[in-house]
Amino acid sequence: MIPTMDGPLQTHHDATTTLPDGRRIGWASYGEPDGDVVFWFHGTPGARAQLPHDVDEHARDRGIRIVAVERPGTGHSTPHRYERIVDFVPDLERVADDVGAEQFACVGLSGGGPFVLACAHELPQRMAAGVVLGGIGPTRGDDAVLSHTLLLVPAAPLLNQVREPLGNLVGGAVRVATPFADVAIGAFFSLLPGDRHAFRDRPLDKRQFTADLISAVQRSGLRSPIDDLILFGRHWGIELSGVKVPITFYGGNSDVIVPYVHAERQAKRVHGSRLRTIEGSGHFAGYTDPAQVLDDVREHWPI
Repeated sequence: MIPTMDGPLQTHHDATTTLPDGRRIGWASYGEPDGDVVFWFHGTPGARAQLPHDVDEHARDRGIRIVAVERPGTGHSTPHRYERIVDFVPDLERVADDVGAEQFACVGLSGGGPFVLACAHELPQRMAAGVVLGGIGPTRGDDAVLSHTLLLVPAAPLLNQVREPLGNLVGGAVRVATPFADVAIGAFFSLLPGDRHAFRDRPLDKRQFTADLISAVQRSGLRSPIDDLILFGRHWGIELSGVKVPITFYGGNSDVIVPYVHAERQAKRVHGSRLRTIEGSGHFAGYTDPAQVLDDVREHWPI
């Protein structure tokens, strides 16, 4: 039995959307129950509760309902292999239909960033705005970003070979670390020079991160991180120049996980986008300022 841990942010409603092929996509909602829907895509790893601890209050103030979606293999979402990141979009559109969102916006942290851009590329008639927080950029094609993430190109076929055992290993590691979860998460953030001060001032964000990972493993597993890494080493199935939805990119110039050049390069490739450079911040630039992030959404999608 995996010990439970509650985070400071509690969901108002959680459910699953059943897809035409019988698979399920898990999601949870926060903020204003009848507000405009903003889909929030977790990082790699992460699940439906990987959000700033105070996002509920900020969302209510802006008339926003946040729906956090779990990618396949994590939490309540059925395991499934996408061939390309763009293949996620029809599943997200089914969730949008299920929650009654004719129009919506998207926010993605880190590994969730590519999924924001894929939705923007494919669903410009429904998606009003997008925000990418420290999002990893493409590794293939004309949009490829020159950084250590290019190592995912040769790694992707190898990861695909051992996808199943590695997915089990990630979940097993979380189980083993659960009794020391707070200490482990605290140590992780203390090693990030651009983020340690922000998370020191927002300790409840660390607790929310911890609770989210434990909950995902307890419910069914945490397999999407390996699938994400495989997809990041492949062509996304879109070109950034084809994104016409207003996008705001956040980049911390002290990011050691996804270097700042990713935000800079993607902002140049997406016409009409905005780049918010957060001096001295790291990978979680923007994540620790949910009010600004939601204001960016509202700027392009007023009430």
